[in-house]
Amino acid sequence: MRAQRTGALLIDIRSDDQRRHDGLIPGALVIPRNSLEWRCDPGSAWRHPSIHDYDQQLVLICDQGFQSSLAAANLQQLGLRRATDMDGGFVAYRAEGLPVASWQDTRDTLHMWTQIVGKIRLALEPMVNHWWQVPLYVNAAGLTTSLMPTAGGGLEIAF
Repeated sequence: MRAQRTGALLIDIRSDDQRRHDGLIPGALVIPRNSLEWRCDPGSAWRHPSIHDYDQQLVLICDQGFQSSLAAANLQQLGLRRATDMDGGFVAYRAEGLPVASWQDTRDTLHMWTQIVGKIRLALEPMVNHWWQVPLYVNAAGLTTSLMPTAGGGLEIAF
């Protein structure tokens, strides 16, 4: 996209389901619509690290261009005067034949790993009410199990 090549930050505000179904825009920052204002406000303690000043050019993209128009107007009211949106949204983006990255291979690999780790965990952990022994936990590197007892001590799987 031309605006990205000139330094604009493209922000994808589509829902998780829309991104999963339609694909990702290479190089776009994903910020959910319900947290957009406080993540994009350079004066916010919770701003995204890619947002650095009020003069930065931001191009918002939603599915069809309606939600992003309203969101860009809100950002302009916050002082981000160069906030705008992509006319026609992702539908127009895809119709122009612009690149779309699929995460289907990553999703399938992650699904396979969670099944394998889940089966290992079921085999090693004693049953607890409501399957409380089965969950995976988020850590800084990705996902992990808690320590599972084994004959030689314990096993923790992180991926």
